[in-house]
Amino acid sequence: MNELHLRKNGKETVILVAALLLFAWWCQAAELAANPIIKSALILCRHMIHVSLAAVWIYSIRGRIPDVYLRRCLTAAGVLLTFFLLLRIIKWDFLPVGSPGRIVWYLYYIPMILLPCLGVLVVAFLTQGISAHRKYRQRRWIFLPAGVLIALVLTNDLHRLVFRFPEGLEHYDSIYTYGWLYYVIMLWIYGLSLYFVLGLALRSRVPGSRFSGRYSVGIMLAAIIFWFLNSLKVIDVDFVAVSCILVVLLLETTIYSGLIPSNTGYRSIFRSYMGQIWITDMQHRIRYASENAEAQTGDLLREVMEQADREPVMIEEMQLSSEAVTGGHVYWLTDISGIRKVIRRLADAEKRLQENNDLLRAEAALKEKDIQLSEQKKIFDRISEGTAEEVAELDTLRKEADELFAHAGDSSAAKETMKRICFLGAYIKRYSNLILLSEDGQIPLKELELSLKESLEYLRLSVAAAEFASSVEGSAGAEAVCRILQLFSRTLYRNLSGLEAVYLTLSGKEDEISLVMEIGLSESGEWEEISAEAFTEIGGKIRTKKHGREARVEFSVGCSAGETSLPKNENAGQMKINSSYAMKEFTGQDEAVSLYAREDHKKGGAK
Repeated sequence: MNELHLRKNGKETVILVAALLLFAWWCQAAELAANPIIKSALILCRHMIHVSLAAVWIYSIRGRIPDVYLRRCLTAAGVLLTFFLLLRIIKWDFLPVGSPGRIVWYLYYIPMILLPCLGVLVVAFLTQGISAHRKYRQRRWIFLPAGVLIALVLTNDLHRLVFRFPEGLEHYDSIYTYGWLYYVIMLWIYGLSLYFVLGLALRSRVPGSRFSGRYSVGIMLAAIIFWFLNSLKVIDVDFVAVSCILVVLLLETTIYSGLIPSNTGYRSIFRSYMGQIWITDMQHRIRYASENAEAQTGDLLREVMEQADREPVMIEEMQLSSEAVTGGHVYWLTDISGIRKVIRRLADAEKRLQENNDLLRAEAALKEKDIQLSEQKKIFDRISEGTAEEVAELDTLRKEADELFAHAGDSSAAKETMKRICFLGAYIKRYSNLILLSEDGQIPLKELELSLKESLEYLRLSVAAAEFASSVEGSAGAEAVCRILQLFSRTLYRNLSGLEAVYLTLSGKEDEISLVMEIGLSESGEWEEISAEAFTEIGGKIRTKKHGREARVEFSVGCSAGETSLPKNENAGQMKINSSYAMKEFTGQDEAVSLYAREDHKKGGAK
């Protein structure tokens, strides 16, 4: 549950504290009374006033300082002041004169040295904001030299650098002088104290706080003068009590002026708040209200307060919200008409954006479909370009086959025409497949091997011998693969009428392809060359040799013509035999078979 402290700035507290301090001062003056009981009572009363005021001040810090880090620093300062007072009590009222009292005297310098260090941390927190909280550990280095100074004071009996005792330690409390280390300690105390005051006054972002900070500077200067005169033994007062009062006054002026943020003055701030806000008790009775909220105070508002404790309530264009605090509730009205207008505009904008998004999605879908159609059209154009000649020839053959079957029935001419149709159909299908596989510009060479095998299967319908050997791996350019299949098909088709035997050797890997065609022609067959300009344009090479009824054609891409390495398989020997021997084999002559066996034996491939 949140806490809201609305503390008064009334003068009653200041008057009460001043009266108690005056009474404590009177008690100190009256301690010279002869009656020991009265004297003891006055001493006890004075000490109780000082310690009680210090304790009350520490407790008040908890309610007045909202920042947890500042609250801890000021609380630590209060604890050090209380410790200072307790040391004074122990030294003068409980310990005999001598070594123990001197040690307590040295302990005075623990709060005197540490209090300015806390002031440095307060300045860091206020001037650097949350970054100072995160770097809190880095700023603890300031306690290192403070600890060294405290250790030097406590060990003064060993080195006498802080206090010197010309008449010996027996007269330490009355006859002593200061060493150079004492002035170093005073410089540390005065310097950090001035840094605390001037740092707050010069760096504070609170409007008007610099003017109010002059009071803090004045008190700081008064404290320095007091400590200086006391060191010179010009004045004789209760050093500890006056020092504590000056420190508290210094901190209070910084709090009152706004240099240290506090909730002092919240009542007037709450009153002048421009909004409409109420603070009620647990029974929803209004205890505080801002000036603009008083006109709205009435029975209707009180009726909806209980409902607002559960969830915000709408009153026309206003929203009543609630938050629980210690001992009651806080209610405030918020004008959300502007927010509602913005919400409506956002809803309209969202609707328009949704419509625009739908249009954009539809447009993107159309563009995607157009791209797909364009890509499909490109593929179809490539297929059409590569098979245009074959498709035209296929149409002519179909018409011719229809006429032959209609007039001659199951004639040999009609069958021959159907064989040609099957061969061209195989080429068109396989060429189309290769185009479809060439989206990334590469085609596996195994696909070319399968295409050639299927074409040979249909070729066997009209040719006596058709054999194939292949050794390929990897991929090659799509253009080269398609052109080789095209040249293979057109070469065989142009010479199909006089074709008797075909032997193919395909080899290659990684953009190197070589296709060797060994063709045997009949006695009446005539060799017909084909145009291969498109193949040579992509870097292809063609090498043709013809001897009698035998022809050897080699298509290669990426390697020199004639440098083909034949695959090592059981048919390798047969690929080396000329067409005359091959034709003898297919006619059943023993001589050709014997030649095959001898050739296989030489190559190590006979089985």
